[in-house]
Amino acid sequence: MKKLLKQLNQLNLQVVQLAGQGNLKQAIIIAQQAVNLGKSQQLTEYSEYCDSLNNLAELYRIQGCYLEANPLYLQALTIRKNLLGSEHPDVAQSLNNLAALYYSQGNYSQAEKYFLESLELWKSIFGAEHFQIATNLNNLAEIYREQGKYLKAEQVHLEVLGMRKRLFGEKHTDIAQTLTNLASIYTSLGRYQEAEQMHLETLAMKRRLLEELHPDITISLNNLARLYDVQGRYQEAEELHLDVLNRWKKVLGDEHPHIASTFSNLGGTYQEKGRYLESEQKYLEALAMRKRLLGDEHPDIANGLDNLAELYLIQGRYLLAEQKALEAYSLRKKLFSSEEFDIVDSLKILAVIYTYQGRYLEAEKLYLEVFPILESSLGKEHPIIANALNNLAGLYEEQGNYSQAEQKYLSALEIQKNLLGNEHPDIALTFNQIAVIYRLQGRYSEAIV
Repeated sequence: MKKLLKQLNQLNLQVVQLAGQGNLKQAIIIAQQAVNLGKSQQLTEYSEYCDSLNNLAELYRIQGCYLEANPLYLQALTIRKNLLGSEHPDVAQSLNNLAALYYSQGNYSQAEKYFLESLELWKSIFGAEHFQIATNLNNLAEIYREQGKYLKAEQVHLEVLGMRKRLFGEKHTDIAQTLTNLASIYTSLGRYQEAEQMHLETLAMKRRLLEELHPDITISLNNLARLYDVQGRYQEAEELHLDVLNRWKKVLGDEHPHIASTFSNLGGTYQEKGRYLESEQKYLEALAMRKRLLGDEHPDIANGLDNLAELYLIQGRYLLAEQKALEAYSLRKKLFSSEEFDIVDSLKILAVIYTYQGRYLEAEKLYLEVFPILESSLGKEHPIIANALNNLAGLYEEQGNYSQAEQKYLSALEIQKNLLGNEHPDIALTFNQIAVIYRLQGRYSEAIV
């Protein structure tokens, strides 16, 4: 039995190593071998087998195979409770894994439930302050951020920052992570100077703690580049993206999911700069690499197809844009149910394409399908919902249906004010669109206000 458990543990370690190298296909093959070994040799009541289940589940989650991951996580949780009792760190970790799965699916209410359950268990084991409790609070804050509850997310992240400083001192990689998360919130709130300050502070801290080519430093440079993209500082963004690409290649070789993501980010920057041929080239390189690394059926493949669709739409290549968007939609329907949050991206981009083509009824039908899905995942108020309302308003504006357009713009504006405050750039854009509607209706005095 000891020999079999040692063999199982060796397979588990091999899976972790392969996943770290970005070789997810081979990692899944070895993880499946480990689970099959555990089943065939009656090892299903041992902790090593739980590790095998978790490894395979995590790989499925990363691949976007959520239906396959869920029963594995649940099985590991049940076995751990039976082996260790309900109050054990491994049980808390299993609860955390389930929460992460629901988070990946956009099922934030379930994710919050399991993160809170895990948090209470960690507190009962370790007391009020522990690095694992800080991690769980961090996860909760990220759920609130995804839900558009930015001020609540900021509050929890600041709590995490204080706890981590008390636990680790002023300089630690976990503190750098919290600063990065705060930067993301400030970016969403349009507080770009604070976001940049946090990113630069994170980068300086990591450079004091880590080797220059450490992946965490590269990730921070990537985050800073993405902020510059949001701000329209495209030349600075491009320089950083190229630096990131060079760093990843030195550390990871020529093929890795991180390199594919950097190609995609460069494609986005080139698109914003109007360098469409270079943008298309990078998007195609990213898509081809992801297919080699992840297979043909993965959420990142759908995202890559959407990027191409948006580029072709900007270029006025509507038929090609529609083709890529439909490919992405078909793939997402294979991976997710029709009511899952991940379907929304396909519906929205198709609706935009149909609007540009003058296919208004088809566009409206898709937009109206979007709202129930968004509200079931995000609640009634979220910046993504405000964005969808603005898109629908734009459709009505194109049709000359100004009263309906005004109503949707005002609904979007109310959500934005509640979530983002009065100074956010998105609010200025919505005000501008409302003013256009008033001007088109001859309501010039209201348009000026």
